[in-house]
Amino acid sequence: MNPAATFRRPHPACGTLTTLRPQGYTTIRESQNAKPGPGITAVKPLRFLFVGQAKAPFYRQAEDHYLDAIGHSIATVRVVVKDARSGNPEDRRKAEGKAVLERLGARDFPVVLDGRGKMYDSPALAARLGVWVEDPGRAPCFIVGGAYGLSGEVLARAGEVISLGPGTLPHELARVVLLEQIYRGMAILRGAPYHH
Repeated sequence: MNPAATFRRPHPACGTLTTLRPQGYTTIRESQNAKPGPGITAVKPLRFLFVGQAKAPFYRQAEDHYLDAIGHSIATVRVVVKDARSGNPEDRRKAEGKAVLERLGARDFPVVLDGRGKMYDSPALAARLGVWVEDPGRAPCFIVGGAYGLSGEVLARAGEVISLGPGTLPHELARVVLLEQIYRGMAILRGAPYHH
């Protein structure tokens, strides 16, 4: 078990979630009712690996909202690694990147957010999401860096690098936009009326 994560998984008897909480790590709110929705057969959780806690309460509330919403379709895991507080931007990226890489498992398929990544419209992202969650050999892990982005080592480990658009977003807002797009993608895969 990855000691850096707290996660939920469906309980075999009733389909509800049990929570595994390793000692020494801060627990962050996750999905409450994770179960595969129509058209989704995956049982492995979607992982979200973020650098630094969201400072403003409205960002944290928005993250929680979308994690809960995604959790109605598939289990979610949110892992937050500590952001570097000192040093120049390159040193911070390297320290944060090391912490991110330590949390990745051999089967993880890192989907990294970066301004130089490939842009998808919502239906295309939903199609990619379907491929990622249905592949039994890999587990998608969405990674958003801190204020200065991600190190070259994290980008080199990425299975795919995606962008949310040509503009620059604060990293805390990028997390919320990513979560909304994943929720939208799950709704598209399920045929739910959210996307129109």
